Amino acid sequence: MLSFKISNSIKFKNVIDTIKDITSTCNVICNEEHIIFQNFNIDKSSFVHYKIKKENVIDYQCATNGSFAINMINLSKVLKCITYNSLLYININDCNSMDIQIINNEENITNSYTLMLLDTDENCNDFHLNFDSFQMFNISAGYLKKQFKNSYSNISISCNSNELIMSSNCEDSYGINNSKSIKQFDTEIQPIKELNYDLTNLKYLTRCFTINKFCKMYLREQSPLLIQIENSELGVVSFIQSLNK
Repeated sequence: MLSFKISNSIKFKNVIDTIKDITSTCNVICNEEHIIFQNFNIDKSSFVHYKIKKENVIDYQCATNGSFAINMINLSKVLKCITYNSLLYININDCNSMDIQIINNEENITNSYTLMLLDTDENCNDFHLNFDSFQMFNISAGYLKKQFKNSYSNISISCNSNELIMSSNCEDSYGINNSKSIKQFDTEIQPIKELNYDLTNLKYLTRCFTINKFCKMYLREQSPLLIQIENSELGVVSFIQSLNK
């Protein structure tokens, strides 16, 4: 039903490791153009969407449209033996199991695994990303990673004129201190009042920042935060974090 190969397997592993920390299972939707991994976290405050187009991978083939679910923790465990020299081959003949081969040509070693597939969560399949009315900021992944990693539990984001302002409580050896970071842009920005987001899953997301030096951040008044990061050999990882209540 579905088969493809990934040459940049070590970074694909980073993406899967990120997703499994956010949600233990993912719905998988495939057709002749792409494959999507997506699901909410357990309290539905975060949503992750990973889209791989056929041009992102090698020998992508999908004979029929399909949907199923997979245990991301088990998939992450299987991918632990991937090295920088590994070629990853994924094949699904039906909606019951996924066959995985990890091929290391330098050492002439092939590791083969089979993962059983699960029934889909029907509440998740109809979720579609639409952020046309949001402001988009193209930001250094390293800068954003630093803001998330150095913050304690929550982050506040606002816009004023040509500035993006991130405020948070930072934990250091002396306790918890307030911190503010201001990122200036050359173009005018629509003002946005302070938005507050939980950092638990945003910190997991920083593992994906290895696949590109830049990411896109989307903001709008009283709305969730969307972050997208793209790689020509891996596809697009989209992450949505709801506002703190």
